[in-house]
Formats: sequence, structure tokens, C-alpha cells
Amino acid sequence: MLVVWDSTTGTPVRTYLDPHPNGVAFMDLSRDNQYIVTLGADTDQTMSLWDWTNEKEEGPICSVQFLRTETYQNQFWIKFNPDKNHEIVSNGKARVLFHSWTTQSSKFETYSPSVEPRDFSHPDKFKIGYTKTVYIPGGETAVTGTEDGDILVWDQSVLVSGIGDNNQKRLIKVVSLTNNSSINILMTVDDQYLVCGD
Repeated sequence: MLVVWDSTTGTPVRTYLDPHPNGVAFMDLSRDNQYIVTLGADTDQTMSLWDWTNEKEEGPICSVQFLRTETYQNQFWIKFNPDKNHEIVSNGKARVLFHSWTTQSSKFETYSPSVEPRDFSHPDKFKIGYTKTVYIPGGETAVTGTEDGDILVWDQSVLVSGIGDNNQKRLIKVVSLTNNSSINILMTVDDQYLVCGD
């Protein structure tokens, strides 16, 4: 089940039965508390968006399924852009996915920026798994931690030589924070600070 609780009274205010066939693997709540996004623990993984405040909506308002054959599979982290409910980022160990949606469509627009071995200080770091991705509040930037202590910085594409599409993010730099230590905690505090930890 997917249940929304009133934290002051301890009572459930909205319940969805069987939101994903094998349960919810991960979820996030939008900053204004209107939307919930979930990643299913399905064999063919599903991502769904719920407007739990709209009592007329019995199911997700937007969904996408990642087939087993796609590199998009095995997403284990998901996060809203705190400034824009219509932007969501998710990642697995090998791919970062940026998703967007509109109230006029029941589908997500999804893309995964390219990353090359040459983007890293050493080519072997290219194979190191990702941990978590968050948006930096107040802008378009997102950052992803790795299991080897790097931070990947994503920002708007500049349409040069066909690199990316308008409004899509691309990798702009890789920052090495630690050596051989995983970045397992990524969060923003007071819309100003990025906190990293292992």
C-alpha cells in the first residue's frame, strides 16, 4: 500500500492499494506536499506520480515503465526538484534519468545525459556506481554522488554542435571530494548548502 498519514493526529488520510505489483521501492514527496512520486520494485520497473490531494484521482496521474532490456532499469533513488514539481530525477548505479511531466499528459518525458570515461580524472572511475542525485535549490543544477567520492554536476545544455536538446541537462564537471569513499548522503539545507557524507 501507499498511505499518506496526518503526522499530528496519526491517522491515514489517503490510501492507494497495490500501487506497484511488487511494492514501492522508493518514493519522494514534493516540497508543497501535493505530489508523491514512487519507484516500483517490479521486474519491469514502473515510476508513478500521484496527486494525493485530488480525491477524484484514484490512481497515478502519470506513469512510465522501464523494460528489462533498457539501461534505465534498476533505478533505486528518486527526488523532486524542490523548485519545480514538474521535474524529477532518479538514478541507479549506472544511469541518471531526468524526468518531466505536464498536467496535460499522462506520460513522462525522460532522458539520460551521456557520460564518457574521459569526463573523469581516471578512466576506471567511469565504471564506479552512482549513489544519490539531488537538485540544488534556486537553479537548474543537479548533483550526483558516486561510490568513489566524486560529485557529478549537471546543468542546462548549451546547444553547441548538437550536444543535448534545449532545456536538457548535461554533465558539466566532475568534482573529486574524497578518495575511495562513497558519497552516500546528499541533501540541501536551507536552500543554500549541499551536505555530503559517507
